Amino acid sequence: MRALLAALSDGDASDFRRIDARFSKPVHPGDRLETHIWRTDDGALFQTFANGERMVLDRGLFHLA
Repeated sequence: MRALLAALSDGDASDFRRIDARFSKPVHPGDRLETHIWRTDDGALFQTFANGERMVLDRGLFHLA
């Protein structure tokens, strides 16, 4: 969530409204997480990958006011 706030609202959480996502695989201690973000009119779509190979969060929706 910190990466989404930084990319979309300069770290300001006051515009944040809702976040939705589907956990698709487990995350293990030490995994390097990478989040891909696509802006939309009211926020963003996102996916998160562990170690650049396994999608761990899918169908992510980030809503701003």
